[in-house]
Amino acid sequence: MNHLLEYYDEIQKSHIIVGKELLTVLESLIKDMDDPRYIFDEKPGNVRIEFIETFCKHTKSPFNGEPFILELWEKAILQAAYGFKMADTNLRRFNEVILLIARKNGKTTFIAGIDLAEFFLSKGGVDIVCACNTSEQANILFDEINNMIEGSKALSNEKRSKKNIFHIYSPKTKNKIKKLSAQSRNKDGYNIEVGCIDEVHEMTDSKVYDAIKQSQSTKEEPLIFIITTEGNTVGGFLDSKLDYVRKMIKGEINDERVLPWLYTQDSINEIYEDKSSWQKSNPSLGTVKTYSYLEDLMNKSRHDLATRVTILDKDFNIK
Repeated sequence: MNHLLEYYDEIQKSHIIVGKELLTVLESLIKDMDDPRYIFDEKPGNVRIEFIETFCKHTKSPFNGEPFILELWEKAILQAAYGFKMADTNLRRFNEVILLIARKNGKTTFIAGIDLAEFFLSKGGVDIVCACNTSEQANILFDEINNMIEGSKALSNEKRSKKNIFHIYSPKTKNKIKKLSAQSRNKDGYNIEVGCIDEVHEMTDSKVYDAIKQSQSTKEEPLIFIITTEGNTVGGFLDSKLDYVRKMIKGEINDERVLPWLYTQDSINEIYEDKSSWQKSNPSLGTVKTYSYLEDLMNKSRHDLATRVTILDKDFNIK
C-alpha cells in the first residue's frame, strides 16, 4: 500500500490537519512520483514497517508490552525516506531526513524502531548510531532500543543480538548499534550506514552531525535522521538546519537529497483560537499524546509567561 499517498489523501479530505510547510513538501513528493528523474518503490519502506510492527513492542506506560503499530504519518515518512530512488542510478534519493515534531508524540520510540530495523535488516558489517547532544540523552535512546530487543523473544535470541556497555551487536552479521554524543571523546572510526540524531535543539554546533556525515563518505546509500522538537538555543545547529530546509520549501534552494518533514503551526493565534489546529505540530495527538494534557497546559499558559514560552516551544514548535 502507498501510505504516502494515503496520508496525503487523508489531508485532502480534512481528516488530518497539517501546517503549510509540511503540506508544501507533501505536494512536491506527490508530483515527484510522476517525475521521470525518480522511481518510487513502496517495498523498502514497507519492509521496515512490517519489521517494526511485527517484532517491536512499546516499553513505556501506558502502552508497555503492546505491539508497536505505526501511525499513518510514521508509515508515510518511512516510505518517502526509503522509497524514492534516482532513476539513473537506482540508488536511494534521500540521504537526510529532518523531522521536527512536538514532544510526547512517540519520537524516541520511533527512532528506536528505525534503528532496530536497520540493525536486523542490513546485510552486515555496518554501524547504526543513536546520537544526542549529551551522553545521558544518548543512553535514554540506547536503553529504549535495548528494552525493545529484550521485549521480543525473536530479537533477543543470542544468535541475533548481544549487548555490552559499548554497543549492541550481532554475532552473525557483525552489525552494531552504538551511542554517540557531543561529549564522546572519539567521534571518528565509525562505519555508519544510518545515523539517528535525537533532540538536536540543544546542539550549539554541528560536531556530532559532521562525525556521522564524514563516516558515510564510502556509502552508496547513506542516511541520517535528524529528529527533534524546537528549542531555545539561538544560532545553534537546529537553527542552521531549519533555515536551510525552509529555504528549500520556499523554493530558494534546490536540494533533492534532503527531506524536510516539519510539523509546525501556521500562527500563534490559531493555537489559542482553534483546538483542532494542535494536530499540525502534534500528529499523534489523541492516540499517543492526550488532549487533556495540552488543555491543562494551555489554561496555565494564559496566566503564566514561563509556561506559555515552554508550551509554545516544546508543544507547538514555535521558537
